[in-house]
Amino acid sequence: MRINEEKKVLESKCERANNLLKRKKKCQKLLVVPTMPSHVRIIDETTKEAAVVDPVEPHKVLRVAQENQVDLKFVLTTHHHWDHAGGNDEIKQLVPGIRIYGGSVDNVRGCTDS
Repeated sequence: MRINEEKKVLESKCERANNLLKRKKKCQKLLVVPTMPSHVRIIDETTKEAAVVDPVEPHKVLRVAQENQVDLKFVLTTHHHWDHAGGNDEIKQLVPGIRIYGGSVDNVRGCTDS
């Protein structure tokens, strides 16, 4: 993927997370988790609340969250494939009360919300 295309994808994910976090300002910080490509953490630095996109490796996601002192609130799952939704059930166990969003039409595994 070219850099401009990747930037557009990240901006789209950031906008979706902002809507969930009910923020009108742009994301303040994007943290890339050292895992499969496009798995990105989106942070609101004011509240230190965060959303994660496609957390296929929850332990790595949680390590980055702890290192950056953010409170993980939401999971945004783009679709049902294992490399996107494969970590939903585990992150739900590791972070009690986390809200996991995914498409109901796509039958995304582990969702708490759609």
